[in-house]
Parts: sequence; C-alpha cells; structure tokens
Amino acid sequence: MNNLEIVNPDTNSEYFSRYRGMRLRRERFDIFINTKEGEEVGAHLNVLSACYPAFGKYLSGNDIVHVQLSRFPTEVVNAAVEYAYGGIENISPEVALRLYLLAHNLQNKALVDACTQFLCARIEETNMSEVWSTANATKNEVLIGVCAPLVAMN
Repeated sequence: MNNLEIVNPDTNSEYFSRYRGMRLRRERFDIFINTKEGEEVGAHLNVLSACYPAFGKYLSGNDIVHVQLSRFPTEVVNAAVEYAYGGIENISPEVALRLYLLAHNLQNKALVDACTQFLCARIEETNMSEVWSTANATKNEVLIGVCAPLVAMN
C-alpha cells in the first residue's frame, strides 16, 4: 500500500466543519501561501494557526497575509493545508517526505510523527538516500534507525 491517510484529531468539531465548507467554496481566505511553482494556496489563518504554531505570528496585524514557502511544491503545501482542515486522504511517499520536512518547519509534531511512521513502513532503495538525508538533517532518530541498516549495506 503506497497511500497515506492521516486524520487530524483536533478538527472533529462543527467549527472546523464550517471552515472545511468555506475552503471548498474558496470563501474568505485570509492567508495565501506562495509555493515553489509560484502558485498560491489559499486558507484561513485561524485554521492554520490552530494546527501549525509557526503561523501564529501572523494572527495580529494585516487582514490578508501572504507567506512564502518557495522551497515546497504546491502538492506538498496543499497536503499540509488539507491536514489542517481535517486530514489527508492520499499521498505518495515522495510527497510524504517533503510534507515531513514542512511539518517539521511548521512545528506540528503529530504530522511529523505520522509522516515518520509512513516513511518507515515504505523505505525503498529508490528513496532511501533522500530519507536518510532528511532524517539526519532533522535528527529524527526513528528514521535514522530504520535507514542505518540499509545505508550500511550500500
């Protein structure tokens, strides 16, 4: 199984349900995230701040916020936003690895842990070196432990 499903347990309220509906209708976005491809991903700052502490600094101030996440592709930013609104239904291992890095940067331990678990179960020779580099860069002992035997064999 190469698909990942992660549910955000903090979004099981009517409050988040309303925001999910507004997101689907693209209503009242107050934060726009610019991605690697130059595309914009719209969202609600309250939702992102509740999920990712790094967005909290934008809560006071401007009515509309523009954030640069130009190191991350649109697919990865969309996955992070989907998680904030309730969960991610389908994601590839390659996107999960980049989502892990973004979750680490945005300080969401639950998403970091979910991506770690997913990656540990799917380390293949084709992406193992990327996972190894990422694990070392973020000092993730769980991923390092899973990668170490594979690195030693090569």
